[in-house]
Amino acid sequence: MKETSSQYPLAEALQPPFTTRFAGQAGSQRRPEAKEDSFRQVFNGFPDALIVIDSRTMKIIAANPATHWVLGYRQDELVGRPFDVLMPSDDRTCRVSAERMAIYGGVFVQDFIHRDGRAVSHDLTATPIVWGRQTAILATLRDIREREGASEKLRRYRRIVDSSSDLMSLIGRDYRLQTVNRAFQEAFGDGGAEMSGRSLREVLGDAVFDTHVKQRLDSCLEGEEVCFQAWVDFGGRRRRFMDIALYPHVNDDEKVGGAVAILRDITRTRRLEDRLLKARKMESIATLAGGISHQFNNALFVITGNLELLKHHLDGREDTLRCVQMIRDSVTRMERLTRHLLAYAEGGKYRPQHISLYDFITSTMPLVRHTIGSDIRLTVEVDRELSPVKVDVTQMMMMLSIIIENAREALAGSGRITIRADDVVIAESAAGAASRCRPGQYVRLSVSDDGMGMDRATLERVFEPFFSTKQPGRGLGLAAAYGIARNHNGWISLRSEPSRGTTVDIFLPAAEEGAEDSPESSSGGESVLALESLKTIAMKKAAAMFCLATPPSTSQAAEIL
Repeated sequence: MKETSSQYPLAEALQPPFTTRFAGQAGSQRRPEAKEDSFRQVFNGFPDALIVIDSRTMKIIAANPATHWVLGYRQDELVGRPFDVLMPSDDRTCRVSAERMAIYGGVFVQDFIHRDGRAVSHDLTATPIVWGRQTAILATLRDIREREGASEKLRRYRRIVDSSSDLMSLIGRDYRLQTVNRAFQEAFGDGGAEMSGRSLREVLGDAVFDTHVKQRLDSCLEGEEVCFQAWVDFGGRRRRFMDIALYPHVNDDEKVGGAVAILRDITRTRRLEDRLLKARKMESIATLAGGISHQFNNALFVITGNLELLKHHLDGREDTLRCVQMIRDSVTRMERLTRHLLAYAEGGKYRPQHISLYDFITSTMPLVRHTIGSDIRLTVEVDRELSPVKVDVTQMMMMLSIIIENAREALAGSGRITIRADDVVIAESAAGAASRCRPGQYVRLSVSDDGMGMDRATLERVFEPFFSTKQPGRGLGLAAAYGIARNHNGWISLRSEPSRGTTVDIFLPAAEEGAEDSPESSSGGESVLALESLKTIAMKKAAAMFCLATPPSTSQAAEIL
């Protein structure tokens, strides 16, 4: 049956004006010719390639001049040739059937072969029409290279954004996430759930959103760039310190339609800065403590010398001697305080020697058991084959007694103290970060208790001189232990939680086998007069004064000392 244009209702409205439909109409014969000329002008001047195809044979009937710069073919080269010659050899059929194109048309992307042999992609719009007296397809080819170039740039930028370790997101004026990068999705995503469309309040939580984000985000939505830092919880699993920047996102109408948020994890930098500040603070305190302790010692030596003189001139008066002894006991306590200060300030005199921590702990435990009381259980778990260490035994005994005394006070009368020692290796990656030690072989001495424990705020200040949670003016013990460990090129750290006890870890460098003990030396590299040596000199001065015929005055004794 012969096909007519009535079979294609969509084509009726698209018939060119020079069709025979106008031949029998009354009026001037020049009217359809004028319309035909107008149509040809539009057809030939159209910027996209226009190709007319016979819907039955799929051969090209006509083509406009734009086809030449789109596909490289002249019009006369295409007329009469099958339409599929323009397609790759492995794809010689259109992506929709000819019948469907003839009836319904369609818009899709089709690959074509340029006259020079290269493959190009174009938008193909197929529209069924009536060309003269036959049904045809008007194929409109639009060059999409520019669009594909923009799409490729967009994909490239997307890959760059997704590969960034920074958390990036676009936030709308309704505080909802419009798009996020991969790092943001992994950080906040709950089981891979899609983040787009979620409320920022829901993601961050009410507390963080109201306290740190909302006011700053509102300022950004008003056109202001905002930068700040805050701690952020990621789904309750981990807490990180983030550097956050908010930039206004301007739409095509030059209005702020949202905010671009960039979050950078600076937790490690923040912790390193905190440690540096703390180290400088401790160094300043140590310098001050060292200066005070030396001046304090000078005053104590004067008191000690004069007390010895006074005792020899009292002629056995017991009441006065008791007063002198009370003063002497106070001086002894202050001498112990100065020893702690010197230990913290790296000013004490050290006599390092190679020892086994197993032998040291075994010989020290009888004294320790006597001081902690019978209600506290003491357990020792020390390997006999520990590596040797090079330490000052007296300083080690002071450090161990300080730590055990703190553990005893934390137990409040009953509980358990456990002493352990083992060999550990601090790797390059862990050195300076978790342990503050140089990489290498260490012996770790640990003292644990199951007492009340400490919170984070207390742990931050536990090694500061005179910091105490019990009584103002106390708290020099752990500061002295800190100084002793540092003077031995080691480190001391605490692990504690409220109601879960405390563990003190002391890291001491393992000594090389066969190394000889060096002569006694000051850890600070300076010649420092030890407390006991000064006391000896003071006693000699006092004896010399005692041999004088006339007892000297207090000012004379001070001048001699």
